[in-house]
Amino acid sequence: MEVTNQQSKDLLENAPEIPVDVQQFKQVEAFTTFFAEYTVKGADLVFHFFQTNEHPALHYWKKLFPQALDQTAREFFKAERPTLEASYVEGVNKANAAPDDPGLSSWWMMAHGFAKVPDPELLADRFLEQLDQALDKINTANPG
Repeated sequence: MEVTNQQSKDLLENAPEIPVDVQQFKQVEAFTTFFAEYTVKGADLVFHFFQTNEHPALHYWKKLFPQALDQTAREFFKAERPTLEASYVEGVNKANAAPDDPGLSSWWMMAHGFAKVPDPELLADRFLEQLDQALDKINTANPG
């Protein structure tokens, strides 16, 4: 059986709408140690962290940053895995980038259940402030 153009058009016009869950991220550019964005997804807080030009070294981004993220998240949220999850997302280097340029690499973190508090945005902002302070201390102890 062949479907006519009119039948196709009628099917598309009467098709049910499929809900799309698009997360709106709040961008945070207040810190020199990282650029971040976060959102509330259900009962969870989801963070993305990006490297800034102020701290371009791979050693900082792949070693010092995750150490500070891990320690600060555990202390701040008073939680461990699996409540807290984090992962490194490898970026794609641009054609003319330096060999140690991480491209668009980022860190991703989820704090399961922490969006249930009365003001999850305030909680997320305070966590980011603490992480920035921890990274400032590390940078002072490890210049360059």
